[in-house]
Amino acid sequence: MNDGVALRITGLNRTFEQGGRELAVLRNLDLQVARGESVALVGPSGSGKSTLLHAAGLLEQPDSGEIIIAGQVCSTMNDAQRTAMRRDYLGFVYQFHHLLPEFTALENVLMPMRLAKCPKPEAAKRAERLLTELGLADRMSHLPAQLSGGEQQRVAIARALANQPLLLLADEPTGNLDQATAEVVLEELLYFVREQGLGIVIATHDSLVADRLDRVVRLKDGQLDT
Repeated sequence: MNDGVALRITGLNRTFEQGGRELAVLRNLDLQVARGESVALVGPSGSGKSTLLHAAGLLEQPDSGEIIIAGQVCSTMNDAQRTAMRRDYLGFVYQFHHLLPEFTALENVLMPMRLAKCPKPEAAKRAERLLTELGLADRMSHLPAQLSGGEQQRVAIARALANQPLLLLADEPTGNLDQATAEVVLEELLYFVREQGLGIVIATHDSLVADRLDRVVRLKDGQLDT
């Protein structure tokens, strides 16, 4: 049962082996993100931001701790259950869009909905609406190579929103864009967070991005300083 919390992490630990010794990247880490809340995750390179996002996104299994999404404890789920959670509750936006080059903008956004067995007419209607709201009404039939960097990132955002997730996880989503385009893309992303009541965690090195979000948490020595 969801209590208005998109993500709750408690006591998260993740250790890697490096040069024959263990390196504790995340240490007894706690984080909570409410629906409709935007959180900036900052910290120096190598501090574990991507590791935290991968754990929160159920892409990487922590050594211990609990990850709760939509009221469901995910830490003990098997691979099939974790895949279903990612499909139904999570959206991902990366610095590089990772669009499928041989498919149009519309087809890229349709893909996750078709994988979720959404009926094609319903999926097409939602994909068209998302792309239109993101200013791409006249670019739906274009291939990624025919789109600008900002347009490609908008398609990636539409794809992340396609299955109506509860939580978005973004890793430097504006890091590959010029400042003017980055500001537009960020504003569009935050619009959907507010409008649809999503939670979002954005890992960023850009203070201008962090300052636009509701809250900033800093990852240092494996723990979050709020």
